[in-house]
Amino acid sequence: IAIFKVDFGKAYNKFKWPFLQQYMQMKGFPTKWRQWIDSFV
Repeated sequence: IAIFKVDFGKAYNKFKWPFLQQYMQMKGFPTKWRQWIDSFV
C-alpha cells in the first residue's frame, strides 16, 4: 500500500491560469463565462 501526501495548495498555485483562459477562448467559451470562471480561480 502506498500513501501519498499531496499539497493541493502548491499544485493549485503552480497551475498556469492564463493557459486556462486561452484554452477556453479557443474553444469558444463566451467572455462572460470566462470572466465568471476567472473570478473563482
